[in-house]
Amino acid sequence: MNPNHINPDNNVTVAASVATGLEKVAANEIQEKFPYMDKSDVIVKQGRVYWKTNRSSLALAHKLRSIDRMFLIVKTCENYIYKETKEESYADLVQLAREINWSDIVKFWGYNKQYCKGKSRQENLYKKYPKSQAKGNSYCNGDKLDDSPREPAKDDILASSDTEPQEPKKPRTSQNGTPIVPNIAPDGTLVRYRVTTNRVGKKQPVTSPEASYRFGGEIQDITDWQVDLSNYNLEIMLCLGESSLEVAVALTLQSLHRRNITHFGATTLRATTAYCMLRMCNIQTGELVVDPMCGSGAIPVEGALEWPNSYHIGGDNTSSATERCSCNLQFINENPDFVDGHHEKDKRMNLRADTIQWDVTCLPLKTNSIDVVVSDLPFGKRVGSKVDNRKLYPALLKELARVTICDSGRACLLTQDKRTIKRSIDGLHFLWKLKKTQYINIGGLTAGVFLLQRTKNNFEDMPS
Repeated sequence: MNPNHINPDNNVTVAASVATGLEKVAANEIQEKFPYMDKSDVIVKQGRVYWKTNRSSLALAHKLRSIDRMFLIVKTCENYIYKETKEESYADLVQLAREINWSDIVKFWGYNKQYCKGKSRQENLYKKYPKSQAKGNSYCNGDKLDDSPREPAKDDILASSDTEPQEPKKPRTSQNGTPIVPNIAPDGTLVRYRVTTNRVGKKQPVTSPEASYRFGGEIQDITDWQVDLSNYNLEIMLCLGESSLEVAVALTLQSLHRRNITHFGATTLRATTAYCMLRMCNIQTGELVVDPMCGSGAIPVEGALEWPNSYHIGGDNTSSATERCSCNLQFINENPDFVDGHHEKDKRMNLRADTIQWDVTCLPLKTNSIDVVVSDLPFGKRVGSKVDNRKLYPALLKELARVTICDSGRACLLTQDKRTIKRSIDGLHFLWKLKKTQYINIGGLTAGVFLLQRTKNNFEDMPS
């Protein structure tokens, strides 16, 4: 295995995790927002998308809306063959850690921190517990060394009273003789890291905890970084496939789907999934987009932010749901800094979105007035039941067909109750045409995204 050298100024390989089934939607967004990129530069795999980028494009990469997490690919070994014994396999992992140039990696990581949004686990703990119980703050841009004066400890006073000036220390070296990478990044950030191992299958002779221990231990020997499994600011990913091996460094401290929503419900949809569903509808300027079962408002909020030239309405039959949606919209309007790149600082936003309480089977909307419908339907598990869905889905599709514009109207519906929605669509083939079905992973459940096209037939002409 040859070592990989990461040059922060050259092109590097970046991977992004995506909800399984939505990889092509994410790849299309990457190709659209990186116009210099060819289709061959974007590689799609299950749950991941790979592409080439450089340091100057990191800011744009962090504004992608369809991806969850982003990683810097440090080392990839295709057709990797594990040794027969555990000790030999662990020895290979130790050797791999020695071959990687960690100095260049920490430089790239340090440059990337300025684009990270959100707060780390330690900052969340700082909010949850009193300051006396927390051990400090940790933002995504790292922890700066504290230069404030402190009272010296007694041992320090005793030690410094009779000691003579010491000569400068020589650079430290690891056990194999290589210089140790300092535990402070070039910008003064103290590096606190952890190694997370993901193992696919059970054919490997190594276990995930032991692999993290051996690989991470060798990194500490050659870098002198501080190990912190809870309040880390640098996460190293070791992916052990059945016939492959990959080393990556996380470029996001938390998933990018954690945005926009401050008031959550029992089944709040991820912002990344909401964006992918909206993108599949190809929303145009001036179109009216409706989520008839909005819940906490993940879809109208994401739509109003990413498609500001269209108007978005979120509705629900319960007052608690519409209140949560209104609160989320109001929070973003009053806190523009919460959203990256959408508004000038310290100025109020005015999202083109609104909420209304209604009965989804009897919408207070004119016939042929809606351009796009995007909604996360109840799965029949946490909310409602599959028995209720047998009545709800046909009535819902029939009412949506009435208010949607003939021929040009479209709908994107998400549900895990695939049998019921398919029967409902088949029963209303006079009004709806199924264009595409995409199965995705939602919290471990296999759900379906159903993209529908409104037919040319008028609602009044529907046969009884």
